[in-house]
Amino acid sequence: MRLNVDGSSLRNPSPLGYRGFIRNSLGEWITGFSGFCGIATNLYVELFAILQGLKIAWESSCHDIICESNSTLALSKLTQGNVLFHPYVVVINQVKSYMSCAWNLKFIHILKEGNNYANELVKM
Repeated sequence: MRLNVDGSSLRNPSPLGYRGFIRNSLGEWITGFSGFCGIATNLYVELFAILQGLKIAWESSCHDIICESNSTLALSKLTQGNVLFHPYVVVINQVKSYMSCAWNLKFIHILKEGNNYANELVKM
């Protein structure tokens, strides 16, 4: 399964929206999600979108997942060792708790153009 996520803000900081979707190995739509998460920065909404997507994937028993995001900054925060003093430590640690679950989870950076569907959804 593939999980594509994207977050959007008009300014930094500003009101934030996120969207994502899960596809099967044939590229067919399984489910999608969207929402708003207050006022913060682009990094926060990207991390929050990843968190929401992982929650939905786990609850849907999609335990073999590739998460695709066009945010190199968000993905790098998830692979750093200690983020204890980062302002978004709570959401980072929530994602990391999903990373430690018993499933096959891989993160991939994709170009914004490769994430067009999620990118367009989040702007709606």
